[in-house]
Amino acid sequence: MRNLLSEQTKHELKVLYWYRLATVGLIFLSALLVIGIIALFPSYILLKTNESVLHQKSSLFREQKNTEEASAASLVRITNTELILLSRIKQEMLFSERLAEIVGGQPKGIVTDHIMFVTQKDKEEGVFTMGGTSATRDSLLSLERLLKQQPDFKTVTLPVSNLAEDHNIQFSLTARGSF
Repeated sequence: MRNLLSEQTKHELKVLYWYRLATVGLIFLSALLVIGIIALFPSYILLKTNESVLHQKSSLFREQKNTEEASAASLVRITNTELILLSRIKQEMLFSERLAEIVGGQPKGIVTDHIMFVTQKDKEEGVFTMGGTSATRDSLLSLERLLKQQPDFKTVTLPVSNLAEDHNIQFSLTARGSF
């Protein structure tokens, strides 16, 4: 077969062919890139929307966490205050318990006829009166010592006239204190 084209024309045609092939390839790649961008654009918008929603939720959770921490701290403070108050109450014996301790711990030979307890509303002070019969003077003095040992009583008064007899002594004790 005969060569109708010169070598220079063949070379120019080959270069033109490759340029056209590269141009078509680049146009194809550009079209593919544009189609990819168009296809990914809704996903990008959804991603941005989800990001803003997540930021809002995280700020909401942070605020909620802060309020829960504040309420928990407040609850802990209230609980600590209540525990302190309860520990004070637990340390302080109720007067009924003190009375049971006094009656249960009174010396042998003491027979109690009456117990009277009066508090004054305007003051935190009260008067405790106990009366009865004592077999001996020593048991009566032991009862007086028992009452003086009670931390609620500030003063314990046993009239001297109660100590005049040795046996079967009628007595009346008065104690003042904060109860």
